[in-house]
Amino acid sequence: MIVERFVSWCETASSTQRVQGTKLLVRALSEGRVPDAERKAADEAMLRLAQDPSTAVRRALAEAVAESDCASDAVVSTLARDVDSVAAPILATSLRLAETDLIDHFADGSARTRAAILDRPRLSIRLCAAIAELSTPDEAARLLAHPAARIAVTTLARLAERHGDASDVRGGLLARADLPVATRQTLILASGAALQSCGLVIHSLGGQKAQRLTAEACEKATAILADSAGPQENTALVEHLLQSDQLSVALLLRFVCDGQLDIFSHALARLAGVSEARVRPILAEGRARPFASIAARAGLPEACVPLFISAIEIWREIAETGEPVAASRVPERMMKRLAKDDEAATGTGGLTAAMAFLRQLARGASAPVFKRTGSAGVLAQAS
Repeated sequence: MIVERFVSWCETASSTQRVQGTKLLVRALSEGRVPDAERKAADEAMLRLAQDPSTAVRRALAEAVAESDCASDAVVSTLARDVDSVAAPILATSLRLAETDLIDHFADGSARTRAAILDRPRLSIRLCAAIAELSTPDEAARLLAHPAARIAVTTLARLAERHGDASDVRGGLLARADLPVATRQTLILASGAALQSCGLVIHSLGGQKAQRLTAEACEKATAILADSAGPQENTALVEHLLQSDQLSVALLLRFVCDGQLDIFSHALARLAGVSEARVRPILAEGRARPFASIAARAGLPEACVPLFISAIEIWREIAETGEPVAASRVPERMMKRLAKDDEAATGTGGLTAAMAFLRQLARGASAPVFKRTGSAGVLAQAS
């Protein structure tokens, strides 16, 4: 009876009066003051209000039921499909919207309604994955900043692929402790590409020099990343570098010169198509001819083999003595040995390119100081 009188009253009430009446009806329902016998009539009244010609009335209803469980699914669904000002409160708060509904609304919504979904108190794994596929860079950054968003590692990787060129997204990703090492390396490339395309950098250095310096910086950052990762992560990193065609001779040499022989042994085994158990003893014992054979199977240039062997020999000596050593000292020792060997063999300086690369490593070695346990662990483990 009470609800019937409310419906009759709405037919002649002004929009301002209907707004107030809507709030009173929802409050009465939320507080349980509507008799059970009139509950069905109350649901029908709210459905009529959800179709009211006044946007103000519909918005008042949406705001009132958004945080309440008193509205039916039909009412909530109707409001969620309304104009932005009506739909936004429902999309931001209502618990009656299913995950699939939220995904559909994000896919088809406006910037305002999508922002409302991103403002929800919690975002599920599946919803986050959908947002990652559909988002703009700004929306992706908001997703990463959400304190209760459940973002899977595969979704993080997808965000890096789609929006790695956006600085806010890169920052949000790199700030996460759960970011996989392969995704971090993707962001290194994205940062390098952004730097390389910067007009100021190009104007200051020139296109070719900017490209070269950026490539060197990315290689160095990748080596630092590998040094901080564990064995399992480095396995994933090697696969990522291989699939993205980044596992270059220069990067492998940087790994060896930095004493990162764990990732180097895995990479060499993967390139050669042999087991790592076969590679590790060769590195540990410093066997030059077997190493040359493995290097050939891995597709490494024959001219580079002496560089690898020289670095491995130096790290074997460090592993045996246990001496602390600055990373920059390894390329310096290699330059001295290679220069001496080259002069003895030819009397000329035939290693100009190699020397230039080693000087670069000596100037900006990736890791500061290694000890026996950190620098040549693979040698100690295999021997």
